Amino acid sequence: MGSVNIEEGGPTLPDSAETRLAKQEITEVLYRYCHAVDRMDAELGSKIWHPDGLAHYEGIFEGTGHAFMDWCLEGMAHMDGVSHQLTNVLIAVDGETASSESYVHACERTGGNDIIVYGRYSDIWSRRACEWRIDSRRYRHDVVSVRPVGEFPPTGGQT
Repeated sequence: MGSVNIEEGGPTLPDSAETRLAKQEITEVLYRYCHAVDRMDAELGSKIWHPDGLAHYEGIFEGTGHAFMDWCLEGMAHMDGVSHQLTNVLIAVDGETASSESYVHACERTGGNDIIVYGRYSDIWSRRACEWRIDSRRYRHDVVSVRPVGEFPPTGGQT
């Protein structure tokens, strides 16, 4: 099975009820990942990847998904605040496997600065024991900026 191809286009048949349900279940796991990180919830975070699932975070982390969650929660515990959101979620389901791409926007407040990150998750999924979880995630940075807390970029009309 290939990954989600956003270039495909063209007419397609409507998804079956089973496929729509799989897409909703996968979307909810994606959202639970954000909740687990923002709430420092290790138990919830342990339900994102399969035990043998891998996490490839460009220039940041390489290892298992469970080890990533441990590493991530340990690092975030020292921050003043964190917030993660996902958008533009595309999912392709093929039976008991799937692929997805989603955009992530995160803000991490630490040391008087807001670290603002935009990136993409490309995930490979499988359904085992009636649960969708990640087999492999690739994260890619698109934009990273660091701003002092309270500093906002100019908005339209301001000089």
